[in-house]
Amino acid sequence: MLNRAKTYTWLFALLFVPYIIICFFAHPVADDYAYSLSSVFGGYWKHQVHDFLYWNGRYASNAVIILTPLKLNSFLGYRLVLLTLILLTPLTFYFFLSALFSTQFSKAQRLMSALALSVLYFGIMPDLAEGLYWLTGAITYQLGNMLTIIYIGIVALFLQKKFIFNKPFHSLLCFLMLFISIGFNEVNTLILISIHVLVLFLLRKELNIRPTLLLLSAFAILFSLIMILAPGNAARGDFFTNNYNILYSLKMTALQMIRFFLKWASFPPLLLASVLFIPIGQMLFEQSPIFRKMAEIKIWQCFTLLCLMIFLCVFPAYWGTGILGQHRTLNAACFFFILIWFLFIFILSKRFNLVQYTIPAKLNNFVTLLFIACLLISGNSGIALLELGNGEICSFNTEMNERYTKLESAKQQGMKSVTLPTLKNRPASLFVLDIKPGYNNLVNRTYAIYFGIDTVKAVPPNP
Repeated sequence: MLNRAKTYTWLFALLFVPYIIICFFAHPVADDYAYSLSSVFGGYWKHQVHDFLYWNGRYASNAVIILTPLKLNSFLGYRLVLLTLILLTPLTFYFFLSALFSTQFSKAQRLMSALALSVLYFGIMPDLAEGLYWLTGAITYQLGNMLTIIYIGIVALFLQKKFIFNKPFHSLLCFLMLFISIGFNEVNTLILISIHVLVLFLLRKELNIRPTLLLLSAFAILFSLIMILAPGNAARGDFFTNNYNILYSLKMTALQMIRFFLKWASFPPLLLASVLFIPIGQMLFEQSPIFRKMAEIKIWQCFTLLCLMIFLCVFPAYWGTGILGQHRTLNAACFFFILIWFLFIFILSKRFNLVQYTIPAKLNNFVTLLFIACLLISGNSGIALLELGNGEICSFNTEMNERYTKLESAKQQGMKSVTLPTLKNRPASLFVLDIKPGYNNLVNRTYAIYFGIDTVKAVPPNP
């Protein structure tokens, strides 16, 4: 597999095509419009202060989302930002792999692996629509995930004494990236704290490295307090009735952990990738001090870490709101689950000596091609191809454009209220939220404010 990296790189790159096409059918909704209304709050900085005090403590992601292209009424700009995030995903994985394994993998092998990890993640992620095609969700979680592993890569370079420019600049960059990454969302905050604890455990005997890690861990806790203690979190909690119920939250979190662990662990492309990774893991174990150190983790510890990723992304939702109303937080769990999964597979292979059963080279090529084919037709990619093929995505796009025409026409005519039909086409790849009966729903209100109308109401669509 490694010797044919360049050939497979092109095949993995082709798997991005459905995801790229769908970008140009994406439409903003709800929070997307709300974040574009800084003028209502008195400008960019006042908007940030308002959200910090009354909505959430995500000081970094809010700062990015408020710069939305919708401020310029640019739906094309909205879609290009989504496209950029998709294309940056393999580049982020490439940096991460380069920081950890630059001497073990060639550039072509790193690029191939980065593309494979990206499409594997896109295919298995629990909520594709909110993860890639809804700007609010994509910035808050997908960009947050990418910045987190960039931070991990930068710290890995520091520990290897491979400095960007020089040691003082690299040190400053570590703290800056930590501050930014923690400020994107609550689950990334918890994941980063857990990663610091894990690394401290693995390197507890490295006396020359431990002070640096302790300092980074201390600042991770400090920055997380900004998020956790933000007044907006308490204000947002007032909107929910069954929150802060510890027993209920733990029970529902346990059920979701079982559900998603089994769902991800049984995903056919991930199983095929696991078979392909066993000999690669053995090579890394022999040649990479970093991987050899990580492989010291015991099976039960690595299994616990996989479960912890899901717990950290599910429990806060149940604790803060009483429901798991959306799965975009689980997208973050899935992102890190995949990376830890391959370590778990290697530790299992070492424990049960599975390396001796490595598949032959010819069969390896067949399994790789089967892996690529499965990535194309299963999971989110398979659903996206089906929805593109049966016209559901195009019909959704047509309905949305007709909606905008009606809203713009109502605005030009000076109408104070407009009634719109709810959507008939709701493709899983793109649909996030829709208007509801009445006018005080968040989606209805954001449409009204953005398009300059007093109220927007909903009626069922025509048969």
